[in-house]
Amino acid sequence: AAPMAIASAHIIDIEECADDAGRHFLAYTIESVRAKQLHRQQAVYQVRRRYSDFVALHDALQPEEGPRREFPVPKQTLERAFNFILSPTKQRDRANALQTYLHELVSDPPPEPERLALLHAFLGVGASDAGPAVIIVGGGVAGLSAARGRPRPGGGGF
Repeated sequence: AAPMAIASAHIIDIEECADDAGRHFLAYTIESVRAKQLHRQQAVYQVRRRYSDFVALHDALQPEEGPRREFPVPKQTLERAFNFILSPTKQRDRANALQTYLHELVSDPPPEPERLALLHAFLGVGASDAGPAVIIVGGGVAGLSAARGRPRPGGGGF
């Protein structure tokens, strides 16, 4: 069977959240569209991801040998140290940079099936063909891969 094609992936919302320890973070809602193929209809999926989930995906998609690319979206440093939420301008800038990163991944997906599966899991695509527009919250790439019974390339956790 041909690999599932992703038509697009867009950040459609940013939400300020706090974890159990009271640390603030931003959750990005990503809407992905699976392209129509053969007997499969076009479908829309939504997931919420944190910045750290993007970093974990990036690390998982890096080659095991050879040069590794640094994650192209810098982390917040001062704000994180003092548990401040990013200003609206910085939130937009970061969301735009993450959107550019998503666009690059969807435009040129990894050729290896196991890494492509990680990208699909991150985007929530194919998580449930019975229910497009399923919202999958949290868990990160490792959690989704484990839930779907797929080992992460290179083993180990994030």
